[in-house]
Amino acid sequence: MTCLADHLLSTRWEWVVSKIKQVAPAPKVLKKLARERLESPKLPSRWMGVLMDDKMGLFLLGKCRKIAKRRAL
Repeated sequence: MTCLADHLLSTRWEWVVSKIKQVAPAPKVLKKLARERLESPKLPSRWMGVLMDDKMGLFLLGKCRKIAKRRAL
């Protein structure tokens, strides 16, 4: 059961990263997310609630856009 859950989470995570790359290719943001993913065996708890939601991509993309806008100013 855990293996299946881990597989689903990692698949979902790859989908999230691919969506972020499409809209906001901010390498530092992606590196930070990847580092957080590697540091813990499961996803960081602050992402967990959003990842269970089908529209979680919108949340993460919005977050990346805000960060990108701040950097552009």
